[in-house]
Amino acid sequence: MTVIQDTPAVSGFRPTRQHVGHAMKLLPFARYLPRHPLFLGLAAVGVVGALAWRNRAKIAATARPLVDAAAARGQALRERVQAARTRRDEPTGL
Repeated sequence: MTVIQDTPAVSGFRPTRQHVGHAMKLLPFARYLPRHPLFLGLAAVGVVGALAWRNRAKIAATARPLVDAAAARGQALRERVQAARTRRDEPTGL
């Protein structure tokens, strides 16, 4: 099996003849892209999804403080709304 040389941008991935063969089989579908740009969008979503899945632990570690801060702000807003509702429902004494 012949292995194509790595490039620094894709370290860790070694394309083989089988990968190249799969890519060549998909090449005729490229003629449908101008008429159906949705295919290109779906491919982009697939690539982004694969990258996100691969880096999910790093993304979760980065997003956790943001999610916690948003939850705290949401809880404070909920308490303020509840307090405003109870003040509105209290009799005024008139």
